[in-house]
Amino acid sequence: STTRTAGWRTRRGLPTSPPGCGAPARTRAQLAALPGHAALAAALDTAWRGGVSYAHVREANGRLFALRHDVGAAVPALVVRERDGAERVLVDPATRPPADGPARRPVAIHNFSPSPDGRLVAVHTAPGGSEVGAIRFLDVDAGTWRPDVLAPVWGEFAASWVDSATVLYTRMSDRPGADSLVGGSARLHRLGSAGDAAPVLLAAAGPQTVPVEPREFVQAVESPLSPWTLAWVGGARADARFLVAADEAVRAARAPWREVATYADGAGSAALRGDALFVVTTRAAPNGELRRVDVRHGVVADAPVVLPAGAMVLQDVVATADGIYVRALDDGVHRLLYLPDGRLPARPVALEPATLRDLRPSADGRRVTLAVVTWTHDARYVAVEAGVARPLGPTSASSPAGAAVEVLRDEATSADGTRVPLTILARRGAARDGERPTVLDGYGSYGLVTTPFHFPPVLVWVARGGVFAHCGVRGGGERGRAWHEGGRSANKPNAQADLVACAERLVALGLTTPARLAVTGTSAGGLLAPPAALRRPDLFRVAIPRVAVLNPTRLAAAPNGANQFAEMGDPRTAEGYRALAAQDAYQLLASAPASPDWLVTVGLEDGRVAPWMSAKFAARALARFGDRRLVVVRADPEAGHGVGSTRAQLVAEFADIFAFALSRFGDPAFAPAAAR
Repeated sequence: STTRTAGWRTRRGLPTSPPGCGAPARTRAQLAALPGHAALAAALDTAWRGGVSYAHVREANGRLFALRHDVGAAVPALVVRERDGAERVLVDPATRPPADGPARRPVAIHNFSPSPDGRLVAVHTAPGGSEVGAIRFLDVDAGTWRPDVLAPVWGEFAASWVDSATVLYTRMSDRPGADSLVGGSARLHRLGSAGDAAPVLLAAAGPQTVPVEPREFVQAVESPLSPWTLAWVGGARADARFLVAADEAVRAARAPWREVATYADGAGSAALRGDALFVVTTRAAPNGELRRVDVRHGVVADAPVVLPAGAMVLQDVVATADGIYVRALDDGVHRLLYLPDGRLPARPVALEPATLRDLRPSADGRRVTLAVVTWTHDARYVAVEAGVARPLGPTSASSPAGAAVEVLRDEATSADGTRVPLTILARRGAARDGERPTVLDGYGSYGLVTTPFHFPPVLVWVARGGVFAHCGVRGGGERGRAWHEGGRSANKPNAQADLVACAERLVALGLTTPARLAVTGTSAGGLLAPPAALRRPDLFRVAIPRVAVLNPTRLAAAPNGANQFAEMGDPRTAEGYRALAAQDAYQLLASAPASPDWLVTVGLEDGRVAPWMSAKFAARALARFGDRRLVVVRADPEAGHGVGSTRAQLVAEFADIFAFALSRFGDPAFAPAAAR
């Protein structure tokens, strides 16, 4: 059966249909038919064509490797910049997909890693929005592929070079019918040998003596600064276990791993330098402290403190030949601290307050490279050596829409009195007349922090008179480990209350009203935004869950579900199920007294969050509120979780999102035909 609501035609249920027809095509056609949609999409496309952008710059033997997104290109290409500054394309996935890849589907590069001598580069690609693909090896000078193919590999895990002919990599499980993100293994591959025969170094029921659970991810990483190899064991959680083994044992594929950091240590980042492992740990300090572990016999719990805890939140550590670098969070932006030879005093590196991303040591370990990003300026890369930063070369063009944007820092007061950070992007000089169309975003999981990022759709939205705000709810890491725990699992209602408080603050500041306010959450943000919208439907006109976890009580039945238990809750236990029920938007729909309008986005190739969660949620929302609220599903058959999406896909998605919101806010330029 069908209903009509304010000019929109919706369909009860979610019929399956071939790509390009049926429900996905119908929804997108309806959105595209809104009068202002075409101009909005054109503005988004123009903003993304401001110039060339670079990401993931890596340095090896004087060469710089990077992903370069050219104007008009669908996805970034892999390029190399020689010592003389000459730059050339190595892999253009739009025109040169790997020979055994399906050429009819778009291919994206998810990661790459150059060999220490810069002559080879290991490239991970995956087709059609999927993040599951293969690692292949390109000869940089000849431009030809080696015959080695390592698969299946998830795009999160890059190869780590042991020497110019050997890599460590993480292989996914390929058991028929099984969750491919369960049962992975760290392996050693020598170029020229069969990938399927690569020796297993670390896995559940593997040859090592340190136990690994099937749901844990494993990754082994080589360091040019140490005779030891580091292994990371963890998953979708704020902390990890760290193991070490001697290089010679790893090369012989008989590594006797030793655990130096457990989950109880709250270790989130570690780096090897000689016989020392430098670890950022929250074991005794919620804001983190840096400890130095003697890997020959020490463990984190007994290791001396190198950098004590302070007001800043310590996040990551990188080792170089001249010392240790620590990335710290300071009131919503990053700072970089340098410890010469790994010792105090720590010296701040002279960089503007910004997001510092892509922190990597060069292949020889001499220096660290990183990108500096703000809300209005895209990445510019610098190299830091002996605590001094200098331009590295690749600099991304920024969207001209950013010139009109002003960034404001504020706070909201949550229901229990907690002060919650709120970042607001608004057009310079815009009146606080309560009429600004506003999108409020939140995430609040895994201890992750949303620091400034340059994203053209947000800048266009703001330049056209809208407001974009991000609420740093508990569950994230904005204020350290205690902040994360305050919104994790059973404490997620605190985060939902934080998001509500941020919405109320936006109204109190005179920026918007509930009739012109949309709330959105992406991925694990589905544990946050949709429940908050259902608890306070009077506060939000629109809710937009993107590729969201909307039915977490069913994690045990979902791909990548077991990996989420530590962060969200284990549905196999009574305590865990109760925690998940308070986060489950699908379950909350059954008792919700009212509802906003919904635009539910989903990528049908999503391997991180099961698309059926969105389908279930939309079907129940339509059954409960479809007679008085609009429920629209936007499905992209060729998209996944958003990683690897083409520029055209992103333009289309955000044009649909913003057009939907404006239509529900009553903007006459976006009114459906039957409502005009």
